[in-house]
Parts: sequence; structure tokens; C-alpha cells
Amino acid sequence: MKNDEKANSNYNKSFFVLAGAGIAGIIGSVYYLYNLFGGEEIMVDIESQIEELNRSINRNKTKEISIRSAIKIMSMVTKMTEEKVKRTLPDIDIRRRAAFDNNEEYAKICYEFLNCKEDAFQQASNLILDKVNISKEDFQNRLARIEAIELEKRLYEMDKPDFEDGQKLDREKAKKAFVFYGNRFLTEMNGFYNDIFQLKQPPNENEVMFSLAVLKTKCDDELYKTYGVNEIQMRFLLYEYDLNDDQDIKDMHNKLKKYE
Repeated sequence: MKNDEKANSNYNKSFFVLAGAGIAGIIGSVYYLYNLFGGEEIMVDIESQIEELNRSINRNKTKEISIRSAIKIMSMVTKMTEEKVKRTLPDIDIRRRAAFDNNEEYAKICYEFLNCKEDAFQQASNLILDKVNISKEDFQNRLARIEAIELEKRLYEMDKPDFEDGQKLDREKAKKAFVFYGNRFLTEMNGFYNDIFQLKQPPNENEVMFSLAVLKTKCDDELYKTYGVNEIQMRFLLYEYDLNDDQDIKDMHNKLKKYE
């Protein structure tokens, strides 16, 4: 893919930060962008959740959004984004993983995938925030008040990922999958930064964000090819098996912290 093509894609920073498609995306895996809404319409169940949120906000004397409400909004945005991507690009995961060993083709498919995801994310977040009359700044400030790992936990409590028959890993395999994923991510990030440091001029910020998102997506796809689960499913299993207190998992989290 041409560099100017990547640089001209005006990615919104809030997409990469809130969606976790930025640098870390592991410890603070709000990379939960993984029902249906068509065009500008919201599903009936989403509408009912929005009505409840508005009632909750109106009961608050300060009329401010609570942390719980902010997490609920993130959960709804997540679900709507995921389903929009599925409807728009139903075969994107298959095509992307098939091109895994072809760097140029893989980058092109990621470009298509990430643009679609960002558009869906912006549509969903704008639509819901408008409905509850909350600014993006207030929404992001509320989310920033909770630790990333706690935010992830509460998101999983609201919406558990689906597993096909035989896909769910046992406790030991879930642990191995995370260590594998973390090591692959560290290797890729170390190589990325070594390449950056060797450049004579600092790269375009937008191009860096895109490259990081491709790097992260490639780690996700390698996880799937090796263990048959995606990152969302794997990270959910860490909570289900209470593995976040496991020493090996803690050690890996600590190694990843420098990339938050």
C-alpha cells in the first residue's frame, strides 16, 4: 500500500484510543469492538437502553453521566460497531487471514477493515451520544476515571463473547494463548520501534497509527490461527478462569505496560 494512501486516511484518535486499536490494546483492551443497525436506525433494544440511561441521568442531581452509564454506552457502541462491520464486510476476517503471509495484500485488507470499523464506530458513538445528550469529551473523561483492566472486566460482564462448539479453551490453554499473544505483540512492537528509530525524519502521525493498528490486527490473526480464538474471547477467558492473578499472566502484563 502506498504511504500517501495511509497518511490520507484521517483516523480519529478517539477511535484508536477507545477501541483499543492503538498502541497497547492488551492491558486496556477496550479493543472490545468485537444488534444490528442499518443506516441511522437504532434497534428497539438499544432504544430502550438509551431511555433508561436518560432516566438515570435525569435522576442525578448534577445531570452528569455516571461511570456506570459511560460503560453502558461503550458496550452499546461496541455491539453496534461489530454488527455494522459484519454486515458491511461479512467475509473480511476470512480474506484478511488468508492474506496473512502476503504483507502488501494484508495491509490493503486491513486498510479496508479499519476504515470500515472506524466509520461504524463514529456512527454508533455519535448516534448514541446525541440521544443521551452527552459530549464526546464528557464521555471520554468518565471512562478515564476507571482503570483500564476494570473497565474491560465490566464490559465483559455486560456482554460475554460467543464461542462455537469446541472453540472454548480450557484454563491451561487460555493461559498459554495469552502468553503466546503477549510475546508476539512484544516482538512486533520492539521491531516496529527499532524501525522508527532508524528513520531520518519522524513519520506521519496518522501513518504510525495505521501501522500500529495493522500490527495489532496481525497479532490477533496469529492468535486465531494458532489457538482458534480471537483476542476478545481469550481475554474473556482470563476473567472466567480468574487468571489475571496468575503470576505468569501478571508478569506478561507488566512487560506490556511500557506500550500502554
